[in-house]
Amino acid sequence: MKSVTKILCGILFLSLMFACKQTNENSEQLKLSLKTALAAYYSGDIEAYKSYLDFGETMDSIQMLIMTKACEQRLNDICADTTRLVSVVPTKIAYKNDSLATIYYVLSLSNGQKEPCSQKMRKIEGNWKLVMRN
Repeated sequence: MKSVTKILCGILFLSLMFACKQTNENSEQLKLSLKTALAAYYSGDIEAYKSYLDFGETMDSIQMLIMTKACEQRLNDICADTTRLVSVVPTKIAYKNDSLATIYYVLSLSNGQKEPCSQKMRKIEGNWKLVMRN
């Protein structure tokens, strides 16, 4: 009986270790996606930034075009400004499930502004994307 208990405890321990490792890797991927997307945004790399956006599955082509144009206009405004991204410091990640999370972070800009922010993100085909619509 003791050996069965030891085996079950061992399996439970290994399962917990594996789950913690997956969560940590997931968190690192999520943080990297956010940082890369914001770096593209503040550097004016429209195509790179758009690759990190999730507009949702129910958008038709006209809605997608409108959202894309709005993002491009905002990026053009950012490029005209001299304010640049200094850092993105994640402070907390709240997972709703394995593929949906909200990341809380502090955004620091070259004009000295530090702003607490949050962003909902969705994992699609193994990549974390910024949710632009619910």
